[in-house]
Amino acid sequence: MKKILSILLSAVFLLGIVPSFSVSAESERIDVSSIADGGKYTDAKGNEYTVLKSADTIVNLVTSDMSANYILGNDIDFGNKQFWRNIFHHETDSFSGIFDGNGYSITNFYITSSINMYVGAIFSSIAGNARILNLTVGSEDAKIQISVTANSPAVVGGLVGQTKSGAKATIQNVHVYEDISYKKAYNNTVRIGGIIGDADPINILDCSFHGSINFEESATVNGKVTYVGGIVGDCTGDGVMNIINCKNYAALDATVRTDTNNDAKPSMGGIIGNSTSAFNIRNCENHGTLNGENNTGGIVGRAVCTVNTENAYDIVGCKNYGAVEGEYYVGGIIGATLPSSTLNSPSYSYTVSILNCLNAANVTQSTTNTSRHVNALCSVGGIAGYIMRGYNTIENCASIGNIAGNGKKDNSSSTANGIFGYLYMNPDEERTSVIRNCYAAGEVTPGSADYIVYGTGKVSMDLAQYKPFISNCYSALTLPEGYTEFELCPFSNVMTENYGDYEYIEPTTVTTDEVSDGTLLTKLGNQFTAQTIGTKSYPIPVQPAYTLESGMENLFSNGEVGYYNDTGAWVNDKNYSTKSNITVQEGDVITVGALSTDQVTLGHLFDADKTSVGKLTAQDMTLVADLGNSYGIYSLTVPEGVAYVSVTAFARRAFITLLTVNDAFDANGYYDYFGITAMTGNSQSPLWRKSALFIGDSICYGHADTAINGKILSYGGRVGYNYDMDWVNAGVSGATVSSTSNKVIINQIEPYKNDKFDYVIINGAGNDRNTQVPVGEMTAGFSSQLDTSTFAGGLENLFRTVANTYPEAKIGFLVRYKTPNQDTNDTFIPYYNMIKEVCDKYSVEYFDMFEHEEINGETVLDSLNANTPYLPDWSHPNAKGYERLYPYIADFMETLSADNSSNTAPDIKPPVTEEPSGDETTDTAEDTTEETMPEETMPEETAAEEEKKKGCKSLIGAPIMLMSAVSLGAATITKKKKFKNK
Repeated sequence: MKKILSILLSAVFLLGIVPSFSVSAESERIDVSSIADGGKYTDAKGNEYTVLKSADTIVNLVTSDMSANYILGNDIDFGNKQFWRNIFHHETDSFSGIFDGNGYSITNFYITSSINMYVGAIFSSIAGNARILNLTVGSEDAKIQISVTANSPAVVGGLVGQTKSGAKATIQNVHVYEDISYKKAYNNTVRIGGIIGDADPINILDCSFHGSINFEESATVNGKVTYVGGIVGDCTGDGVMNIINCKNYAALDATVRTDTNNDAKPSMGGIIGNSTSAFNIRNCENHGTLNGENNTGGIVGRAVCTVNTENAYDIVGCKNYGAVEGEYYVGGIIGATLPSSTLNSPSYSYTVSILNCLNAANVTQSTTNTSRHVNALCSVGGIAGYIMRGYNTIENCASIGNIAGNGKKDNSSSTANGIFGYLYMNPDEERTSVIRNCYAAGEVTPGSADYIVYGTGKVSMDLAQYKPFISNCYSALTLPEGYTEFELCPFSNVMTENYGDYEYIEPTTVTTDEVSDGTLLTKLGNQFTAQTIGTKSYPIPVQPAYTLESGMENLFSNGEVGYYNDTGAWVNDKNYSTKSNITVQEGDVITVGALSTDQVTLGHLFDADKTSVGKLTAQDMTLVADLGNSYGIYSLTVPEGVAYVSVTAFARRAFITLLTVNDAFDANGYYDYFGITAMTGNSQSPLWRKSALFIGDSICYGHADTAINGKILSYGGRVGYNYDMDWVNAGVSGATVSSTSNKVIINQIEPYKNDKFDYVIINGAGNDRNTQVPVGEMTAGFSSQLDTSTFAGGLENLFRTVANTYPEAKIGFLVRYKTPNQDTNDTFIPYYNMIKEVCDKYSVEYFDMFEHEEINGETVLDSLNANTPYLPDWSHPNAKGYERLYPYIADFMETLSADNSSNTAPDIKPPVTEEPSGDETTDTAEDTTEETMPEETMPEETAAEEEKKKGCKSLIGAPIMLMSAVSLGAATITKKKKFKNK
């Protein structure tokens, strides 16, 4: 087996899987050879730079103005000069300008620092909109030596020490060759990163670090932390840290920094050591060996996730090729994820997503300290070591390295595992975790023959209730000679039987031959690279189509509500969103996607004093691409006298308005940036530019959907996007129709009770079924007292409230589809039957997906297939599922407003007369009303039929009749036939 793994690991490099490293080609450099050292260069857009050509002048010029722009005219050789902190340092100012290396390098210097501040080889700190671009520091043959003996605080960066709070900086195409040594490990926190030591969320793109980070002198610490990362040591602050296409080739070693009390929680990662900020790490690689203490991961050491938020911590398309070793909490991709607080049962609503990642190296949990063989401290996994709470997704991932651990064989500790080490589940049925389409191949080694290993991972269920969803996972793991005990995925709380919709599918064991001959690739499906068998030793995870373009920055994010009028005065208007005061200069090219020609103004222009120059209209801009539905991509070349531009979009489109400066994009770039498809709706639809409120449970909310620019669309948002609607998705995960939970669907109306909507679309019942709420019985009449603790009473109350709150809205109900779990389908039937009864009573149209062959079949969700790619947890659609589902929901909504003369419109039945009950005050008598009126009271033709003959739309709509029945206790109500797909 070891020989097979050796072949697999060798193939990673021999077959060209590892992309080659390159810097900017000389042909891409700006030619400033004719400009003297210290002279001025002005680019085509009017930006002025100071040209730097010699070591004699570079330091003085840059440090004299830390907000100016600089460009290198050649390589800078400092002749083995020593710096005491960094090359460019100002006592009070951080660098906030542009430093363009122009493809050149700065070499031949060293730093010996005992400064008790932040240290960076080039800048001690950066702030504002600083840009550091196209630069190489050191070289492969002559790495910069940085020796630090500071003690408080200790922040060291191979390029920058730290970013100032609120910085919006970008570091791009920078490559650092350095050996960083921390010589005296005093009893204080230390943060070291190959690019930045301590960073607020910024953009780091196309960068790399080569060399080493190590602690040379042994010293014990008491409760202090050590954060070490190949790119960033520690990331803190609000916002999202974007690290795209970055690589670490450096060896990182912090083993001599011993934590005496076992509470320091040091963290080491090939890209980020530790992060309390949300992050977006894409297409990054680690090639360096990592030797940490605890929280050690090939890409991220530890993520401390903020509770009571929907922050996203994403690792997508990343690969680890460097051996990872740590004391405990060790993973090939991430060491550990933890909530920021576990007190008072906070909401663990944040998401951790590890998608399309590969670990191709050995991962070892190495502690011999028996005090750490408890409480899951020995968690080690090929992808993730320890995962605590949160909504976690590990999908389309593979680990082919050997895994080793020292955990005990008991319920308090886990040991070597193929995919994840230890997963501690959320105390929430809706916020479960998904492990899907993953495989592990390699050898697993426990600490001794008495210890046990697991093929996928060990799970502990909070409150002994909820399992994760594990499906389509495969193990080709083997034990070394002399070890016999092996389990695939045990659960700590085995006594629990009621897991709702979340099913556990035992990972399947495959042989190493099936890994190499293509059998495994066939089982995994198209989530992995299609490849010719024999050319690669194992399937490679596919990169997602929605990977962000390098360097593209959406300047429109977080727009203000309102717009500037013709005179430049601000107008508060919730229908518009404006990104104000974008700094520009003459000749800059602004490109904006998702502007509409229907708008009176697209923005406003201001001079350097922010005095109005004039409004911006479609006639002032050039159409780059037509996006359909009257939207387009437009560009503007900034005219003379304009220093600031404000861009306005319809509020309903603000979240997908892409705005860049001097970084043009076409329609493909626009759609790829957001990961959305082209708009398909048209202005002829009755849905066009109407308003809709969507209420319901997690299927309405979009529990497993992929956020677009921080916004979950679900089916409602996709209908709204394609038909240019004003839409609100008020759905809540875990919501019930009955009043038996603290998340009742009827409460979702409250924030919008004073708004008007053309449509109210409802879904629900899944969580009532999950918690076995009594179905109950439908009442007689429309003013009976309701028992809302039953499903029937809750649904009646919901329909009455919606009708009273939105008397002019068209109301529709979505009946959930089937799932691959037949038990779920069977136990849902009583609720399904009650939905139809109550909808009939209140004349609410419903879309019956439960018995819809297309939706349950391969055409849409393939929901009866255990390996459906559209319901990753067998319950909630993912983005691909919603893309397939929403057109049917749009079709249903169109029929709610279709003209009654249309042959596809629902038919209107004659009004039904309800006989008064014997007790007119309580209205509790059984409803024995027939489907038709008594013969003597039935007119020859109803008003609706008259309207059909005239070709006019009936004025007797279901919502109007429902409102009358509920509000006045009327004895008549219109019933409709149920929606059938065309």
